[in-house]
Amino acid sequence: QIKYKITGRREGDVASCYANPALAERELGWKAAFGLDKMCK
Repeated sequence: QIKYKITGRREGDVASCYANPALAERELGWKAAFGLDKMCK
């Protein structure tokens, strides 16, 4: 278990960030085994 604290954004923080792994799957044949929710638990 990793301890964490949810706080407000800091100056310079990105408002949101998204990634699309489709290129890695198409070019490398790589696919994530877990979704973000499962990886964070």
